[in-house]
Amino acid sequence: MTIKTSKPTQRVPRSSSGITRIAIYVAAAAMFTACFTAAQRKEQAIRENSQLASATLNRCIRAVYDSADYAPLRAHIPVPPSPITLEQLTDSAFATDDESRAEFAVHPRANACRQQELDQLMKQTPSFVPIVASAYSRGEDALI
Repeated sequence: MTIKTSKPTQRVPRSSSGITRIAIYVAAAAMFTACFTAAQRKEQAIRENSQLASATLNRCIRAVYDSADYAPLRAHIPVPPSPITLEQLTDSAFATDDESRAEFAVHPRANACRQQELDQLMKQTPSFVPIVASAYSRGEDALI
């Protein structure tokens, strides 16, 4: 009768399996970090582009506001981007002929400013442009 004896199994030292496990964790963390960093970079680019578009709009609208054609409207409309005053809110007077002419004179320039903003936003967030354009359109409807 033959008795089979089992060979003693060789154990892998724990340190090598621990090193392998650590290497896998480090590789996984690097992959997740790389994805997260790309998302952060995209978010930063969107934020910077939005700030640039907003600053461009404010400068342009301010130039329109400071123009001589806008003078009759200044008493009724705050300096952008300042909030409207209580006096302006409670003003129940209708627009005079001079104020109406002033609005029609500066309106195309204000629209050009808004278009510049939309063009800037289109570079990073094209899906956001229809939302902003819709808001401008509602403002136009209220003006008319």
